[in-house]
Amino acid sequence: MDTPSTTKAVSTHWTAVFVIVGSGIAAALQVGKAAIAAPLLQNDFGIGLTAIGWLTGIFALIGLVGGIPTGAFVARFGARRILIIGLLVTTAGAALGAAVPGLPSLFCGRIIEGAGFLLVTVAAPSLLQEVTRPADRDLAFALWSCFMPVGMAVAMLVGPFFEDWQRMWWASGALALAICIAVPLVISAGGQGQIMSWNGLRRDSMTVARDRSAVGLAITIALYSMMFFAVFSFLPVLLMERLQVTHQTAGLLSALASAVNVIGNLTAGLLLSRGFSRPALLIAACLVMGLASFGIFLPVLPDGAAFGLCLLFSTVGGVIPAILLSSAPLVAPAAGLVPVVLGLIIQGSNLGQILGPTAIGGALDRFGWDSAAYIVAGTAVIAVLVVASTLRRVGAQRGKLRDGRALMRIEFNHTILATQDAHGSALFLAEMLGLQPPRRWGPFWMVTTDNGVNLDYMDVGHAVVPQHYAFLVDDTSFDALHDRLDKRSLPYWADPQRRKPGMNNHDGGHGLYFNDLNGHLLEVITRPYGSGGWNP
Repeated sequence: MDTPSTTKAVSTHWTAVFVIVGSGIAAALQVGKAAIAAPLLQNDFGIGLTAIGWLTGIFALIGLVGGIPTGAFVARFGARRILIIGLLVTTAGAALGAAVPGLPSLFCGRIIEGAGFLLVTVAAPSLLQEVTRPADRDLAFALWSCFMPVGMAVAMLVGPFFEDWQRMWWASGALALAICIAVPLVISAGGQGQIMSWNGLRRDSMTVARDRSAVGLAITIALYSMMFFAVFSFLPVLLMERLQVTHQTAGLLSALASAVNVIGNLTAGLLLSRGFSRPALLIAACLVMGLASFGIFLPVLPDGAAFGLCLLFSTVGGVIPAILLSSAPLVAPAAGLVPVVLGLIIQGSNLGQILGPTAIGGALDRFGWDSAAYIVAGTAVIAVLVVASTLRRVGAQRGKLRDGRALMRIEFNHTILATQDAHGSALFLAEMLGLQPPRRWGPFWMVTTDNGVNLDYMDVGHAVVPQHYAFLVDDTSFDALHDRLDKRSLPYWADPQRRKPGMNNHDGGHGLYFNDLNGHLLEVITRPYGSGGWNP
């Protein structure tokens, strides 16, 4: 079984990173193909911009409610497995839309493609955590955040070369299938997944939903997606009407406008690595997008200048998803909840993908292009207010600038545990906590926790003096540990003196103590001491 998506890599597997980003590009291409195929779909089905907006927006329907459950599935079954399934589902949706004639089947295929997109976009960033070391994570997430603009740019660039939209659908499904085949060839399966329960899912969901910063990330990306797709879902049509260009030229210009979003994605990674404030970057980017929308939609500038603002809109906007996605591990209430936070972010993104095209499509049919400017600008103002009220402290723990460099945090790195059976003891700990299997390094068998701390087991030639080691886990991981203890009939206690069998409920959470193979006392808690007012 694949490993949960919270394990740590010793070194970064860059080939795996690019395959993961490629899977995102294949998924994003499914979004962009509807926009570039709009003139063909209008001719074939006789539909207006409102219907085109729904054809684009319905893609995100499942993601609107399925993000958090998908995060739980990733934690349970492994990010690699869910990524493969997502690519297969994407292929199936594209095939249905192309093979079965009629608008209803096309809409059904779009919903299935949306389900695949959801699985891919939740699993892929979780898998990035497994194949990258912490020092490379901001760069890896910046690369990942390029998947949407690159995928849309490929669709816009290649789409006009297809004679009909059905062939475009077949080609997009083939690409998803090809990358699906590459995933297991490049990325190896991990270890044991977490045990998932509906009660645990509910607790994890409520824990994340109560976290102000996690909700702030989701709302902000929803507003960003609404602005982005409000423009790019109709950009080819806008260019054909305003610039009087051909379908192929409109696709080329739209591809360029989508592609420059990558500049913002990568710039975000560079700026974050230099210690720039996440909230300040987000606010600045939202303001630029809002102001640019007036020049894009209102007939106040020459055509060339209006298109230049499209490029600016996309470039600066690219900073936003890169920052939001890389912030998920920072705001997650516990390391095991990162997939759930990512799921919430994807739900927000899908909400924006629905609201943006549908709201703009309806407004365009009734009020014309001018109305889009006010919708996008108003959305930008709301986004600024959300960032200022919910994300002010995100990333502050990385320290202030000194001589142009970000200060490094002080982090606990490793400890050595004396044992009589290093491999057996390390394997016991990894299995009980649901971590990656131990690895050998010199005289040590090393187990790595989700925040990158190594517990190095080493055989000694004398009696072992028992020590105490405590682990902070999420509720789902605690339930899984509790089940493993019961299945092995291992005793556990509510107190460190081992006088009270069972578990405790300190600080409104759960805690218990159990022995490892050498007599070391292992403690597992779901809430930090003092966080709920408990005092011994």
